[in-house]
Amino acid sequence: MDRQPHCEALMPEPWSVITTVVGWLDSAVKSARTKDQQRFANIVGNPGVLVSGLRQIDREVHRLFLPLAYLNPGLWGADRRQQWAEEIVALAHEDVVLPRIRAAEGALSILETQEPDPQIRGLIHELRLTRSILGSRDYLPDYDPRTDGVDVLLEEELRGTDAAIGERLPLIARPLLSDEATDDEALRGIAEVFVHPEAPLRRIADAKERTFGELMGFQQQVFPALPPPTWVWDA
Repeated sequence: MDRQPHCEALMPEPWSVITTVVGWLDSAVKSARTKDQQRFANIVGNPGVLVSGLRQIDREVHRLFLPLAYLNPGLWGADRRQQWAEEIVALAHEDVVLPRIRAAEGALSILETQEPDPQIRGLIHELRLTRSILGSRDYLPDYDPRTDGVDVLLEEELRGTDAAIGERLPLIARPLLSDEATDDEALRGIAEVFVHPEAPLRRIADAKERTFGELMGFQQQVFPALPPPTWVWDA
C-alpha cells in the first residue's frame, strides 16, 4: 500500500497586504501635516510592501520545499507528487506578489532621488537592491559559493525575476514526476538548498527587514503621528 506523508499541501492565504496597504497609506497621508511627512509615508509604505512581499515568497518556498528536504517524496503517491509539482510550477508563474514588489521598487527609485536626508536616502538605496532573488544560481545544483557571491544575486534587475524563476522552478519540479530513485536524491539536494538557513532568499529578506527597521527609526524625527505599519509583519 502506498504510504502518504503526514503533512498536507495547504494553499497559502491570499496576500492581505494588497488591500491593507491602500487603507494604511490613505490614513498616513491624511495624518501628515507637511509634504515631507507625506513623502515619508510613501517611503515607509513602498519598502513595507517590498519587505512583506519577500517574506511572503520566502514562506511559500519553505512551505513547498521543507517536506521535500526532510520527508521522503519517494514514498508519496503519484497524485501527491503531481500536486506538489504543480504548486512549484505555479510559484514559478506567481503574478500577485512579484508585480507589487516591482512597483514598490519603481516608486522607491523616484523617492530616492527626492529625499534630501542622506541617511534616509542611503536606507532607501539599500532597500531597493532586490534583484534576481529567486532567479539566482544559488538554487541550482552547480552553484559554487566559492566563486558565486552576492553579486550573482544582484546582477539582474527585478524585472528579470519572472523569467528566471519561470525557467528554473519547473526544472526542479521534474524529479517529482519521475520514478527514478536518483531523481529523488537530486530533488532532496535541491530542496535543502532552498530551505538552508543561509539560503539567499531568506538571507536577503532578513537583511531588508533589518534595513526597514532602521528606516522606521526615523519615524519620531520625521513623522511622529505615522500609523504603525504592522501589516508588514502581519501578512
